[in-house]
Amino acid sequence: MAVVHAPAASAEEKTCFDLSTDVVVVGLGAAGAATAITAADKGAQVLLIERQPLKTLRSNTRMSGGYIHCPEK
Repeated sequence: MAVVHAPAASAEEKTCFDLSTDVVVVGLGAAGAATAITAADKGAQVLLIERQPLKTLRSNTRMSGGYIHCPEK
């Protein structure tokens, strides 16, 4: 499974990727993580795209009151 961090670009900048994959998952919240893991376990090539840096990731699940479900590491 590939994880790509694509920082937000200005209107003048463009970040281009030329990748081929079976499944693209946008966002590493609970649903995105479960989808990516399940697809990879089933043998699919998965590309997971997340805009936040992995070191400081605060998924929507955690930010919307999911602290009970997603305690700190």
